[in-house]
Amino acid sequence: MSILEPFIVLTGLVPYIFLIFGILNGTVKQSFATWILWLALDCIMLRGIIVQHGSPILYSVFTLGTFIVTVVLVFKKQLSWGMFESFVAILVLLCITIYFMSGAYTATIATAAALSIAGIPQIIDTYKNPRTTSTLAYFLFA
Repeated sequence: MSILEPFIVLTGLVPYIFLIFGILNGTVKQSFATWILWLALDCIMLRGIIVQHGSPILYSVFTLGTFIVTVVLVFKKQLSWGMFESFVAILVLLCITIYFMSGAYTATIATAAALSIAGIPQIIDTYKNPRTTSTLAYFLFA
């Protein structure tokens, strides 16, 4: 175990903690479409990193955090999904197809692109209602 791994885990989990408490308190609203797509893509990215014998620590934290946020969104019934989210989901499915048709290296690149695409519904929700987004959490993610 590297000396940096506990620091990676801690700094990776902190933004999720802010989001989870904000969602549970009703002060933070998130795009369910973004989070469910991020969850699928985090799983794919994690597998790709493991197959390439990379360090899975950071994406393990991301996958766990994203899973918990998604479950909390379901629990709080923040489940909106529209036509635009379906379009984004199709783009994500295209990246998943690339994953299955190519090697782990190309899949990692395609999945990283899809992670960005999947964030578009959240960006739009944040633009429409910035007060319901955890600025601190997203700053820490950055």
